[in-house]
Amino acid sequence: MVRRISVISVLIFFYCLNLMAQEPETELQKIRLGIKIAPSVIWMKSKSKFVDGDGSKIGFSYGLMLDVNLSKNYAFGTGIDIAYRGGKLKVDGDYTVTNEDIAATYTLQYIQIPITIKMMTNEMGYIRYFGQLGFESGFNISAKGTDVDNYPSSPGDKESIAGQIAPFNLALLLQLGLEYSIGGKTSLAFSLYYSNGFLDVISSVQPNYDARSNGLGLNIGVFF
Repeated sequence: MVRRISVISVLIFFYCLNLMAQEPETELQKIRLGIKIAPSVIWMKSKSKFVDGDGSKIGFSYGLMLDVNLSKNYAFGTGIDIAYRGGKLKVDGDYTVTNEDIAATYTLQYIQIPITIKMMTNEMGYIRYFGQLGFESGFNISAKGTDVDNYPSSPGDKESIAGQIAPFNLALLLQLGLEYSIGGKTSLAFSLYYSNGFLDVISSVQPNYDARSNGLGLNIGVFF
């Protein structure tokens, strides 16, 4: 199931790029391409009895935005970005080798491809408001943090732990924002977003060691 979602996400994104290359100029601009940056607050939430969230971190992402307009007020929204996620967890000492609580920190990097439906108001002055709802697929490309498997011999938070992190992540994505036209087909885009992880991002540490990656941030971008 996860493999199918990841393949479909990649195929949809490159199909949209192909449409953009072939699209003639019309009154309704069907394909819109933009760039963005997105500072965020990120954290991990656990469903395990012996693992708890232990605070938040600052995250960041940057990349491309792609809208395929289905009508004047509805669009298919996707893109591709590099995202820095992670968080902090506390492992109960009853389940550790040292019988002491472990404060684990994770710094994870993903290539992400969102798949969303975007709903937009008519233009009011120079502004259009929008909401987006969909999914965010992520492919892990870097993982550093506390090596819980080998604690306390590796107590730092910058160990390479790629083997302990699941290669794929999937999250619910919700965005609310506005676009401000600055002339022609160019507009500035601002939105608040919330990302709620569906999958356990920890793959191979202690049994029932579960953590979901969440985030709350601000997208700042421009469409051309």
